[in-house]
Amino acid sequence: ETIGTLEVTRKSIIPDGPDTPEDKKTGITVENPKDVKYDGKEHAQKPIVKDGKTGVTLEEGKDYEIVYPEDIKNAGEITATVVGKGDYEGSFEIKYNITKRDVTFTSATDSKQYDGNALTNGNVEITGDGFIEGEGATFNVTGSITNTGSTENTFTYELNEGTLASNYNIE
Repeated sequence: ETIGTLEVTRKSIIPDGPDTPEDKKTGITVENPKDVKYDGKEHAQKPIVKDGKTGVTLEEGKDYEIVYPEDIKNAGEITATVVGKGDYEGSFEIKYNITKRDVTFTSATDSKQYDGNALTNGNVEITGDGFIEGEGATFNVTGSITNTGSTENTFTYELNEGTLASNYNIE
């Protein structure tokens, strides 16, 4: 009498694509993580990985691990790698974005009756998403007018130390 062998092999965790032939389909589907707005914190966003053939949502730590790039704090596209473990093998990439904050600087509008003295107004309003706590800018308002008429209330700005322009859409 001969005894046969039963073997269960690891399943590929690589999701089916639109061009995956029917006989190669694994039933793995992935919902990429949601985008998040820059807030100065690290964002290790999680995908949802499902095995359609077993009807199970796979578990991070048991069925797969996620390897994130070093910088998951600053604005930009994040590419992380999902690596199968346990009953699953193979790997694939997930992508999500940390989006920039929108910030608008507007210098003050002001007026007065002619008195021989220069009219200046150094106020600058910051609107939109604003800066995160601990970040910001310093303004140098240069607009000035003494005689009757009008002029633009011009200004320059410098981002504070530790504030990266690449995390903001500044207008």
